[in-house]
Amino acid sequence: MAQNTHSFDIVSEINLQEVDNALNQATKEIQQRYELKDSSTELELNKKDKLISINTKDDYSRKQSIDILQTKFIKRGISIKSLKSLRS
Repeated sequence: MAQNTHSFDIVSEINLQEVDNALNQATKEIQQRYELKDSSTELELNKKDKLISINTKDDYSRKQSIDILQTKFIKRGISIKSLKSLRS
């Protein structure tokens, strides 16, 4: 009797164009929000390494920027589980 073996691969790919669009929307909102206007917050996407960098002057601005970015991800159908925090 032949033995049936089954295997499958789970591949999770993120659409980097949607990530870029979410990043652009988040940047616009950050620039328009009153409490974040003077924070000098910058969001950058490194498509090669698949990294998003958030540069800002204080912890409050960082937390608000992350919240805005997560909201934009959700609205564009990108799972926020794909984000992993690396602090430096």
